[in-house]
Amino acid sequence: TSEKSQITLLAGFVRRKPRAWKDRKNKALGKEISLWDAVKTKNWRAIAFNYNGEKYEKYNYHTKLQNAYEQYKRAGA
Repeated sequence: TSEKSQITLLAGFVRRKPRAWKDRKNKALGKEISLWDAVKTKNWRAIAFNYNGEKYEKYNYHTKLQNAYEQYKRAGA
């Protein structure tokens, strides 16, 4: 199905996305954890950083992800 294909593609992206630099201009800061590791540990900031880039905080992506997860979890899904 289309849904199954989309989920398969997303899972592959999450697993294979390489670690990103915390700051591309200052590589001395090192790299963020991988998107896969961030998802496994529910590290919302690292997920948002890896998926949305350095300005994730400006749009509160990390908070939106956590809130959506908590809402989904409470619904028993």
